[in-house]
Amino acid sequence: MENIIRFIHDRFSSDISIYDDSFLEKTINYRMVLASCPSTNDYLTLLDKMPEEALLLIESFTNSYSEFFRNSLTFALLKQIIFPKIFNENEKLHSHQIRIWSAGCAAGQEAYSLAILAHDLISERHSNTSFRIFATDISSKQLEDARLGVYDVKTIQQTDMGFVNTYFTNKGQSYSISEKLKKYIDFSFYDLLDKETSAPPVSIFGGFDIIMCCNVLFYYKSAVQGLILNKLSRSLNVGGFLLTGEAEMAIVRKDINFRQFSSPTGIFVKV
Repeated sequence: MENIIRFIHDRFSSDISIYDDSFLEKTINYRMVLASCPSTNDYLTLLDKMPEEALLLIESFTNSYSEFFRNSLTFALLKQIIFPKIFNENEKLHSHQIRIWSAGCAAGQEAYSLAILAHDLISERHSNTSFRIFATDISSKQLEDARLGVYDVKTIQQTDMGFVNTYFTNKGQSYSISEKLKKYIDFSFYDLLDKETSAPPVSIFGGFDIIMCCNVLFYYKSAVQGLILNKLSRSLNVGGFLLTGEAEMAIVRKDINFRQFSSPTGIFVKV
């Protein structure tokens, strides 16, 4: 494994040692099976002969699956408590835009889910407050899919039918997201491990009311998790909300910059 890590670093300037050991081993073993390589030495030889396999290995670390309204309890609290709270505070301060960052947005399901809830609340309240979502990922392919906004029926299974009818167009076995939602979201490439910035350049500055970073942290080693959380903390307003996956709650609980908002969920508040 160490030889593979060194080879990928030297040949492609990609550091895959940042990933959690079990995730790293699982991903390499998966590629070895697909390539019919019985040993790591055989796979290393293949990587040397076939650069395209090395690129597939690197890409496999960024592949992610998501769906609309994943973590249903988190989205229920967003709809019933968090979004109304933020809207009320912004209206009192005469601030007309809520800023949201979807960090590690995959193919856009998470960002569009946030947009659906925000847009629905604005319509319901007849509010003058608007919102902007900055959705980022390191996979160009995922970002292309997100901008296209066409999804398999399996990804919307947890979506309320009222939302499906309002914000999607059905085309056989696929569903296209409404164009009226796309105007609220900027999809852009951004590396959470970039040491030069604390927020996506397209957002110009941080100052986010909500950051959603789900099912990202647990792929990395603890030192890298700390770097990411520090970046998210710098970009989030005091009192703003950080939303993570339920499997990542224990990671964020250790960070002094956040306190847990709701114990059954990965929702935290910046202190």
